[in-house]
Amino acid sequence: MNGIWVQSYGVETAQQANAQLDRFRSVGIDTLFYNVHERGARYNSAFYPLSTSMKKGFDALGYLIERGHARDMKVFAWLSFGADLFPLNSAWSVPEGDFTDFSKADARKRMGDVVADIVANYAAIDGFALDYMRHRGLVDEVPQRYAAEDVTDAVARIHAAAQGRTIGASVKAYKNDWVRWAQNWPNWLRDGLIDWVMPMAYKPLDNVWGDFATHVNAWLGAAAHEKIIPLLSVVDTAQQGEPLKPASQLVAEIAFFRKHKFAEFAWFDQRASDEQLAAIKAALPEGTSGMAATLLTMAEALESLAGQQEALAAELRKKAVGLRTIAESCS
Repeated sequence: MNGIWVQSYGVETAQQANAQLDRFRSVGIDTLFYNVHERGARYNSAFYPLSTSMKKGFDALGYLIERGHARDMKVFAWLSFGADLFPLNSAWSVPEGDFTDFSKADARKRMGDVVADIVANYAAIDGFALDYMRHRGLVDEVPQRYAAEDVTDAVARIHAAAQGRTIGASVKAYKNDWVRWAQNWPNWLRDGLIDWVMPMAYKPLDNVWGDFATHVNAWLGAAAHEKIIPLLSVVDTAQQGEPLKPASQLVAEIAFFRKHKFAEFAWFDQRASDEQLAAIKAALPEGTSGMAATLLTMAEALESLAGQQEALAAELRKKAVGLRTIAESCS
């Protein structure tokens, strides 16, 4: 995978959609995660009010699925229930009024309902990318309004409603964040509720929280390598105005993760400049991520086969020695 997360305002007309798809596909991006509920639904929803900023009659999600598939791209609905479900019903909000309260069973049910609605009306959708599936803040710094089990139950409902489609989740990136944010993604993966996670490694080289390799090793201790896709940011989210990072910084970040044997990546977000996209393409040529994963799988299979053959050869040599011994005793 070489994917990109696209904010709703990045696709509000058919012309914008085609331009974005062409731009991203030309640099080897093969997967698009589209924010479908930002400032209103960007598709025909039974639960969210339609966005007023899109061109009237334009179904952004449906258009992206159709035109993305024509370009051999996968299209996922980016869902941010923690951040955008509570405005639908004030009873679903935490007391602070700024996040969905996952302790509310009817709120969790509605998350599954929304996914089922999308599946029913957009059967060709490739899957769902979950965001904000966590506590509203670090559990040791803000009042705990709900438990990790509540969030996991919501993920399970989404999994059931997705009817076999791929589900991934963007998650906090530091060691033990799955505990500190009530975001138990290792168990989600273990139990088959999701297919992959994307740790939001937006500043992997700044060493503010120590050598980032420590955090990567924590990921790898919690889940299989192939289930983890680093999510890198083209903007500096810590700076006012979120300026674009230098292209050279993105190349360095790619190099860091490739050193740790990661072959697939995703990018936040569509604000990437042409210079940045060109640098990404140079560091990860089109098809490299998929080819690397395939080659690694083939190499492992050949190594396993070689081991089996060596064991078989040793056993055959042993039998041959036994037959020679018998033959010599008979002569």
